[in-house]
Amino acid sequence: NGFLLALALRAPSSGWPMLMIAGFAGNLLAYPGFQDALDSAVHFAASDVVEVLIALLLIRTLIGAAPDFSSRRDLILFIVVCGLIAPGAGTLVASGHLTGEPFDRPAGQMIRWMVANAMGLLVATPLLLALADMREDLLERRPEPGALLCLGGLGVVLVVALSSSAVAALFLIAPALMWVVFRLERVGAALGGAMVGLSTIGATLWGRGPIAAQGAGADAMLLLHGFLASLMLTSLVVGAVLRERRV
Repeated sequence: NGFLLALALRAPSSGWPMLMIAGFAGNLLAYPGFQDALDSAVHFAASDVVEVLIALLLIRTLIGAAPDFSSRRDLILFIVVCGLIAPGAGTLVASGHLTGEPFDRPAGQMIRWMVANAMGLLVATPLLLALADMREDLLERRPEPGALLCLGGLGVVLVVALSSSAVAALFLIAPALMWVVFRLERVGAALGGAMVGLSTIGATLWGRGPIAAQGAGADAMLLLHGFLASLMLTSLVVGAVLRERRV
């Protein structure tokens, strides 16, 4: 959903219908065993498209183009839309199936569904928008060779943190990522965020690292989403503010 929203924010409105169709098909095929539960798969895929459409329309209406994360207004509106309104609407659409089997506690499952979708939008969309702007930032200011060493430092920290099963090891990542952001501004936020996101998700899916050590249930996935969302938004805001002050 976050990937689809980022693409739609960069595309002209004439391209939205094809993007939504592609998003529906992707969500449908991603549903586990969709051939055996086609009704549920269609319902959930439709709820995801509704979520993205609502987020897209509200962002374009309230903010304009893609949000500027150095603007307090844009940041607050983005968090409210992508963290509350759009996931809430998508969850309501999906609730017809979330309240049936195999969900034994409907209210709790709806909250988890909404939080997971919100974290997806809050993590993926800002990161992808930052990566899309990276070429412009690099043309504006070439990074010094020494500044690139901080990316290597972040990589070392990620290896150390994700080799441990202690949750406290995750606290090593934030200072290393901020070091990258202070040296490379928005480019650092984009590249560093991508490194953190890909390595953390990969380690968790592989059954390694502090988050995987918490188990394979929904709570571990919510921890992963929350951890990444907090890091991504913080780094992107700091990177945008640093660039704004420089220019």
